[in-house]
Amino acid sequence: MCIGQNDFLYEAVTDFHQHLNALGIEHRYDDLPGYEHEFAIWDRELLAFMDWMPRTDYYADKIPHKI
Repeated sequence: MCIGQNDFLYEAVTDFHQHLNALGIEHRYDDLPGYEHEFAIWDRELLAFMDWMPRTDYYADKIPHKI
């Protein structure tokens, strides 16, 4: 999960993040200052997601996806 600190959904997403923590559910959470509900956050977070997600396809070691 990721959320910009200026996003109108910020409170709901952080509440859900805290709920998952209370239940002991492992998850990734990025809280990004300066971002709203905008495509710029996805440009950044999709690259981070691709780095986090295990790759087993032919191209996994051929195309870097670093930020």
